[in-house]
Amino acid sequence: MVRTLLLATALGFAACAAQHEISRVALPGTDLEVVLFQDVKNMHLYQVQEGGIAVTDLRLLGPHPAEQIAPPEVRTAGPLVTVSWRDEYANHFLTIDPLRRVIVSDSNSSGRPPEIRTSH
Repeated sequence: MVRTLLLATALGFAACAAQHEISRVALPGTDLEVVLFQDVKNMHLYQVQEGGIAVTDLRLLGPHPAEQIAPPEVRTAGPLVTVSWRDEYANHFLTIDPLRRVIVSDSNSSGRPPEIRTSH
């Protein structure tokens, strides 16, 4: 039982490590950045970082079958900033209120977006 648990844990860590950064977007007027990753199964995940330090957990945005992704678009509406990667295959996005440090929504319809922690 313990051996099976250790093997499952090791496989989980290996799966998490098999991803690479494909996009990094600085949020205007802040030290926050949205980093987009792609794993070996062509799934896209994001993480918010501050000064190079992760301040959210990784969160799945969804699959993307193409090797290239569209360049990110950054739009502001009042205090909200939306970062999106749109093309014929997907419309991945997240909307953040950087002043309140809250992810308002994202294109993952499962559960709530992660909380933004302080980096200190």
